[in-house]
Amino acid sequence: MRKLFTCRHASVKLGHFCAGFLFGISTGLIKVALHEGQNTQKSTPIYAEGDFTKNMRKLTGTNTELELKNTRVMCIFYKKRAVNLLHQLRIARRSWTNKCTSVLVFIDSYNRTIPAVSFDRLPNWVKISQSNLITGLRYVFGNHFHDADWFFISRGIPYVIMENLRHFLSNQDNSNAVYWGHKLKRRTFVKEVIYPDDFAGIALSKQALYRLGTRGQYQRVCNEVDTTEGIMFSMCMAGLGIRFGDTRDGENKSRFLLYSPGSYLDDNLPVTPWLEDLELGLSRPSTLISSSLISFGRAPVSRYPGFTYTIHNLITISNET
Repeated sequence: MRKLFTCRHASVKLGHFCAGFLFGISTGLIKVALHEGQNTQKSTPIYAEGDFTKNMRKLTGTNTELELKNTRVMCIFYKKRAVNLLHQLRIARRSWTNKCTSVLVFIDSYNRTIPAVSFDRLPNWVKISQSNLITGLRYVFGNHFHDADWFFISRGIPYVIMENLRHFLSNQDNSNAVYWGHKLKRRTFVKEVIYPDDFAGIALSKQALYRLGTRGQYQRVCNEVDTTEGIMFSMCMAGLGIRFGDTRDGENKSRFLLYSPGSYLDDNLPVTPWLEDLELGLSRPSTLISSSLISFGRAPVSRYPGFTYTIHNLITISNET
């Protein structure tokens, strides 16, 4: 019988293990599953909304190795400030963003040391929205629409298990107007709004990006709404007839998380009166995390190497007994 991984018997990997220790405990409990896939082949260009059905490759029904390889995902991040951003991008690339088909970063103000698009120097053809996510996606539609089949955007840099995201998307049809994310419900003065958590990330189909980049230019709800990013995004999507899909697995467990899985080990989460989590209840939330976890937000980027080591190595080693 092989010995389990411990700091005593594998001191060389002590730093990696200790950095991901808390995450290791939680993922050891939920047994995060990895679905391998890459991202190389380009798809047929799309020129009009009505042409989607006949021009696009349908990604439905199966998830063969070829389909996983051909599932192109562009990763898009918005960071308000550029402080330590270059260092964070380097860590994220070593951890998971190198598995994206391409990566694009937006920041508020131009910084010549950061490989990012700044909102204060956008081309004149980009219509500015009060939502930075919507403004960024308009730029993506104009410059990178044909570079990917799916578009993953977030505020900040979440941790994403790209193998699981690509596996999930390979079972979807990107000619459908749909987006996915962790569902929250907030009570406002007007009504209750169901919206995605933009820190955990939002995945959009190509059709959804097309509608946002065309019809969305003229929708007031996509341009001038005094509310939060996530709520404005969901209101814009609803106005364009874009459906908010459900990412929960067959056991009704969540694939997109607001925080790292270790945060949910405490089953006594604080109650927020104005916010309702539609996926993780207040009762034993640790039991509602999917084994095919895709992403989680609000974790320090410095911990990402530990997360990567835990997901791809530690759990596997522990099972070899």
